[in-house]
Amino acid sequence: MAIDRILVLGATGMMGRAVALTLAAGGHFVRVLARDADKARGALGDAADRASLASALASSGVAHVVFRPTWAMETLRNFVRGGRAIVIASRNPPPLHFVAAADFGRIVAASYDDDHALGRRLTVHGPEAIRLPDAIARYAAARHPGARVLRLTLRQARLIARLTFRAGLLEATRLIAYFDRVGEPGDPAETNALYGAPATTLETWCGAGE
Repeated sequence: MAIDRILVLGATGMMGRAVALTLAAGGHFVRVLARDADKARGALGDAADRASLASALASSGVAHVVFRPTWAMETLRNFVRGGRAIVIASRNPPPLHFVAAADFGRIVAASYDDDHALGRRLTVHGPEAIRLPDAIARYAAARHPGARVLRLTLRQARLIARLTFRAGLLEATRLIAYFDRVGEPGDPAETNALYGAPATTLETWCGAGE
């Protein structure tokens, strides 16, 4: 499926950046909508401003695929700051199939090369199920071995996030509460069959560095 131009929203985020870079590496012309053009240029090399939105959407057509990734491994960085690793002990942490942003970017980019996924809602899960407190502890041990481990309840973590203005941590507490209620939704079987299952394990991702 030939794509002349692809608009990526949120391309400076942890998942969007991987998508934009993978698409560009595959030969697609990528346009970026960003609030901070300088930040986008620094991360991606070029950016489109808000005035370009209408023309970019007009050229994109209506065909679509909805991807539903689970937790990104990159979110684990939000739990380690200033020599402390915050391990949040929620009431009912479900197993989560953490996915690396690079794997997610590969899958999304691959969907532009054929029509098989059009109109579908595809779930993206990583290769292994890990409860969040264990994932944080494993990440801290691998990437920040000297970090002091601070175990908090979900309420305590929310309070710290607000007092220290850590937007990433606050968003993570909201996600934790959501997943505690509903578990990890979706079945990645269709995604894996179409584009191959993500292969990056947490151990491999931690070993690759920041």
